[in-house]
Amino acid sequence: MENIETEENTRIDSTLAVRLSHFKENEGEGFDCEFTAEEVATEPIGKVNGLFFDGEVFDHLTTDAMGSDDEEDDESDQEDDSGPFNKLKKKMEDISPDGQGGVWKMVVNNGTGPVVPNGYRIQVHYNSYLEYSDEPMDSTRLRSETKKFILGNGEVIEGMELAISTMRQGELSKFLIAPEFAYGKYGCGKRIPPDSEILMEIELISFSSRPSAADFEGAIKKVRTEKEEGNRFFKQNEIRKAENKYVKALKFLDSLRLRDEEDEKEMRRLKLKLCLNIALTSIKLGQGRHVISQAKRALEIDPQSDKALYRLAKGFRLIKEFDRAEFYLTRASKLCPNDYHINAEKQELARAKQQFKFLETESYSRMFKDMNINDTKPRDKPIPSSTSSPAAPEFQKSVEENLLKFLEQTDVEEMPVFQLNQMSEGERLFVENKARELGLEARYVQKMDEKCLRIGKKKTPDE
Repeated sequence: MENIETEENTRIDSTLAVRLSHFKENEGEGFDCEFTAEEVATEPIGKVNGLFFDGEVFDHLTTDAMGSDDEEDDESDQEDDSGPFNKLKKKMEDISPDGQGGVWKMVVNNGTGPVVPNGYRIQVHYNSYLEYSDEPMDSTRLRSETKKFILGNGEVIEGMELAISTMRQGELSKFLIAPEFAYGKYGCGKRIPPDSEILMEIELISFSSRPSAADFEGAIKKVRTEKEEGNRFFKQNEIRKAENKYVKALKFLDSLRLRDEEDEKEMRRLKLKLCLNIALTSIKLGQGRHVISQAKRALEIDPQSDKALYRLAKGFRLIKEFDRAEFYLTRASKLCPNDYHINAEKQELARAKQQFKFLETESYSRMFKDMNINDTKPRDKPIPSSTSSPAAPEFQKSVEENLLKFLEQTDVEEMPVFQLNQMSEGERLFVENKARELGLEARYVQKMDEKCLRIGKKKTPDE
């Protein structure tokens, strides 16, 4: 748990890409597929902005909802008792290879630039529908994640590849795709019946030329070099230099152009290592919030990473959010119940909680005398102290020393509270005024049945 990530010691679960073109062999015999719960959305249509390209698509899903801006079309539609897809097809262009039907297109919003070339890496959003269905059977919009693949590699159905090969960047179009260019006579599990024609709305977000193998390998080699230099600095206990190397490698990795799913798998594997290493250096430097940020990035890549959960728990302990630290530590412990470092962190967390509670209730209260106070309103200006006896010099010195120590602690946002029932009025006034003099925030809070003075650091506008 405390080791830096090398090429051998990181595990990541990933799902391999499935090429639908493989399913057409032997006419799909014996093939069955199911959609995950995340892919089957139940969100009411039209309730979430940006999920669907426009409401017009539903005009073509049921005969009752058919609509047209052309009066002659309306009259002909009323005489035509064919299905909604056939009616829509009459307004679309046949783009099938032989011109004999199979894929039809209707441009909704024109794109710009050249048509996307074969072999380019593309990024699209899409919604796909079955006839007479009022919600998509598959949607990148509902998953909030674009689809990325190499055009021409057979990673999606043939009709979708053919459709995209006619598009320009930024274009939004609708396509009707016949069964022989979609899922064939066997369909796809229970979700897509046999011989299903599908309607797709596709938006071409972007496309770029595919980098060569030499380009990708050269880029990966540079990332690994930076990471290994970071490892060397870490072993020499030059933690700040190690962190800088890891951050540099991660930024370079984020800008990497990928060729295919294998490149993406390698990129994710390296990114997981770097995020874990940055989290570890941040633990060594006492940067709790930075630990949390990088550990969360690691969990986005591998939600079952015990190291990410363990380091996330340590990050929350560093910023005194003990409940959240315990939550993530429990998750890590379930994955690795006998891990030495996780069990040691449990003991460290228990000690930190106990120490913090002691400081809140005891360490500062020893300075104060018994006294009740009714004033609980926060003040923006120092309180006049002419009406009360000043605090003793020893008290003033002790408070000032503690306030200065607090200012030096970069990972602590608030001091343990000052209990008002154990302070004289002069002591209270001194603490409040001295805190504000040092640029700290002083406010009164109700803690259980006691009124307390809480001192914290002022938040800057960008926090």
